[in-house]
Amino acid sequence: MTVTLLNYLPMYQYEDHVDISPEQLLQKVTQEQIFEFILGLPFSFTDRYISPLRIDTKPGCRFEQREDGTILFVDFGDPFKTHRTCFAMVMEKHEVTLTRAINMIVQYYKLSGDKMDYEPTPDHPLPLYLEAPTNNTKITYTKAMYSRRDKKFWNQFCISEDDLLEDKVFVTSRVTIHKRGGKPFTFRPATPCYVIDFIDAVKIYQPYSTKYKWITNCDSEHVGNFDNLPPEGREVMIASGYKDHRVLRNMLGASSKIGRERTGVVWFQNEGCIPAMYILESLAKRFDVITIFYDSDLAGVRAARKLQKVFNAIRSNCCRMVFIPRSQVIYNRYGYYLKDPGMYVHKEGRQEFSKILNQIL
Repeated sequence: MTVTLLNYLPMYQYEDHVDISPEQLLQKVTQEQIFEFILGLPFSFTDRYISPLRIDTKPGCRFEQREDGTILFVDFGDPFKTHRTCFAMVMEKHEVTLTRAINMIVQYYKLSGDKMDYEPTPDHPLPLYLEAPTNNTKITYTKAMYSRRDKKFWNQFCISEDDLLEDKVFVTSRVTIHKRGGKPFTFRPATPCYVIDFIDAVKIYQPYSTKYKWITNCDSEHVGNFDNLPPEGREVMIASGYKDHRVLRNMLGASSKIGRERTGVVWFQNEGCIPAMYILESLAKRFDVITIFYDSDLAGVRAARKLQKVFNAIRSNCCRMVFIPRSQVIYNRYGYYLKDPGMYVHKEGRQEFSKILNQIL
């Protein structure tokens, strides 16, 4: 399934249906051109701009480019979102969906259906990570230094401080929640407390809190480690959370037998999360096999089956599910135990989990 393109005509009439996805559009129009469309000014990495998304009179916004080629519009004067892609800019400026945003870009540059045939080029071998429209809540935080307690907590899952810094996971001592139209609410979180920073959204993790273990303004389109995937590969694995994803990355990289066959690991916001179709299509097109590695309990199995059906509808038989064998899972009065990679490594160790991986992969 791709985004259905309806050429945008006066009086909101539509004709000439063409199937096109965001990555296909970027084969014909550059990110720079889309930014020029929304700003009405020439694109430059050195110039400063006025934001078209808020009341702004002083040029202070700029562009920056990620290592994967994504160009971001940076506006530190916006209290709700500081970094936006070209598609997010069009969606927010005109308050439209991604499909309508593509319609407007195509009409502006007068691209006809025959020009939209997909022709991969070395300049744009993979789709860029697209951001959803800004939500009404911004979360800011104060960084703190990693303590012995923090290192001990993560070391039990064989996750190092270098891993955390690479993944933009920080210790935080103060969190402020800003809701549009309301007063900011600041609190000191439970200790320990960590923040996973997605640039335009964050996820607060309080592992020992019984009431608010997770606080976030992320949505389903915030897919962890998506930007670091290779352009293509044999297999990508999907985990249901950050911890399991990092455990799998470390374990698969450490085992040459397994590591040769694995090309990437990503994580979704939770097991019930199904990201936007363009993200799922990107994974299905770029990787031969998609492996879902969710928890071995009933909820995890149900969520994996649901996600597998979506992937296999995109490309037949491209997706499979794996779980820690039920013979290894313990059930007690607290629920299922040893059901996920993080907990298994914590209790049984890396060597035993490596045996599990060689058994199921």
